[in-house]
Amino acid sequence: KALGKRRDQVFLTTKVWSDSADEARQSLDQSLRTLQTDHLDLVYLHSVGNRDREQALAPEGALSYLLKQKETGKIRFVGISGHSRVESFVPVLETGAIDVVMVAMNFVDRYTYGFEQKVLPVASQHNVGIACMKVFGGVHGGFRNYGGPNPGPQMPAQYLTQAVRYALGLPGVATLVIGPHTVEQLRQNVQMVRNYQPLSEAEQTELAGLGKRLAAEWGPHYGPVA
Repeated sequence: KALGKRRDQVFLTTKVWSDSADEARQSLDQSLRTLQTDHLDLVYLHSVGNRDREQALAPEGALSYLLKQKETGKIRFVGISGHSRVESFVPVLETGAIDVVMVAMNFVDRYTYGFEQKVLPVASQHNVGIACMKVFGGVHGGFRNYGGPNPGPQMPAQYLTQAVRYALGLPGVATLVIGPHTVEQLRQNVQMVRNYQPLSEAEQTELAGLGKRLAAEWGPHYGPVA
C-alpha cells in the first residue's frame, strides 16, 4: 500500500529458500501477495551453501523456476546469495545464468570465509552484479539473535565507518545491504556511504591486522566454510 503509484520508482528485492520449483513458486507467490505487486526486480535463491545444487539446477528445481519467471517478466533479475560454503557459489555462477550475487563480506570475515578472493573474481568474469551484505558482521551474537530485540552489530561501533569504506572499495561491488533496525541507523548508514573515501594503503594495512585478530574471535559464525 505504501508504494501505491510509485512502484516503478522502487527496486523491490526478495528471496526464496528452497531446492524445488514448487517450493520456490509458493515462496514467490507469497512475496507478490505481501508486497502487493505483480512483479519483482530481483529475486535471490538464498543460502546457496545449504542448497541441494543438483536439485536446484534441475529442470524442476528452484533456480530453473526463477529463470523461467524472468522470461515471463514476473522477475527482472535472478540472483544467488548466502553466507557459508563459499565454493558452492562458483559452479552456479559459471552457468552464466545469474545476474546478481550477494555474499557476506567485511574486513573480518574475509580471513575466515574469503568470498572476496574466491567468488568476486568469478562474478566479475561472468559480468554478474555484486551486492555486499553482512558489512558489519551481522547481528551481535549471531543468527540466534535474529528476530528479537536489536543487540547491535557484531562489528565494534568504532569500526563501522571503516567497514563501509572497506566494502565499497571491493572490486565490482555495486551496493551494500545493511539492515537497519531504526530510522537513525538508516540515516547513519546513508551518511557513511555519502562520505565514502577509499582506504589508504596505511589504513588497509591497519585494518588487515585488526581483521585477522577479530576473525580469530568470531570464528565461522555464519556456518561451515566448506
